[in-house]
Amino acid sequence: MRRLLVLAATAPLLLSGTASAATPSSPHSAAATEKSFMLAVADDNQDLLAGRYAVLRCDPPGGTHRKATKACEALEAARGNPADVARDRRRTCTTEYKPVKAFAVGTWNGEDIIFEHTYGNFCAMLAATGPVFDF
Repeated sequence: MRRLLVLAATAPLLLSGTASAATPSSPHSAAATEKSFMLAVADDNQDLLAGRYAVLRCDPPGGTHRKATKACEALEAARGNPADVARDRRRTCTTEYKPVKAFAVGTWNGEDIIFEHTYGNFCAMLAATGPVFDF
């Protein structure tokens, strides 16, 4: 849990770009329109810090995420909430139990977002989150 808090605390430093953390955001500032996430995926028995990471920036799509445009489109439709991304109903997964953790911390239109969820397996995670954690 402590490492999760460290990851959440350091994410703003990794995501910083256009706005200073010390500058209050107004509805028209860069911080109020920023759309970016630090994403992590790890096996359930791994610490998140030992998993895989990607930086996702939207508006315009970029960062280290290999499917940034599709991930941004999915998050745009979900109003920036990874929990509300439309499920990929075409993806069928086995019932193999090999848990995987997904974690996202970032900002969407001035709102701080923290998402963490454990899925039954990697395929189930992709089915639930579409391209967001597919990096």
